Amino acid sequence: MKIFAFLFSVFFASSLLAQSEVGFSGIYNFQTESFGIGGRTILREKKLIQISPQLSYFLPANKINEWTLGASAQYKFFKRKKIQSYTLVHLGYNRWINYESSFMKEARLNNWNAEVGVGVVFGKKIKPFVEWRYNTRHQEASLHVGLLFNKNSFKGKKEKCAAYD
Repeated sequence: MKIFAFLFSVFFASSLLAQSEVGFSGIYNFQTESFGIGGRTILREKKLIQISPQLSYFLPANKINEWTLGASAQYKFFKRKKIQSYTLVHLGYNRWINYESSFMKEARLNNWNAEVGVGVVFGKKIKPFVEWRYNTRHQEASLHVGLLFNKNSFKGKKEKCAAYD
């Protein structure tokens, strides 16, 4: 039974990775005037609805020092050649490290966040993206700008053989 579970896990993980992208982003929160960094994986990259586990971290030099671990569901509503637009819903666990210095009455170390937003992705292999999000709990907006990489990002173009042209 352990062998079956292991083989199933390997098969499941490899099928997810075969149709996934990974990326990173810089983040700016407009209300707190804070900069952060983020990482993400896009599962089911070629599908209409995608799932994206994400991690973000706002640096200690900011007014707000926190990290968030969550996942987004993204719905592609526009696709034309190398441009894709999508809407998203993001749910995440938030750890607000310096909450004690906040003037907010309900400031806490552990929080749950819900965000809605829209994004645009450009390209086929290395994909720049821009995403605007609104945090419904803290009523703040943020901008994510980054790059996504898929399994073909660093493969060169195939050379054509003159004999087959």
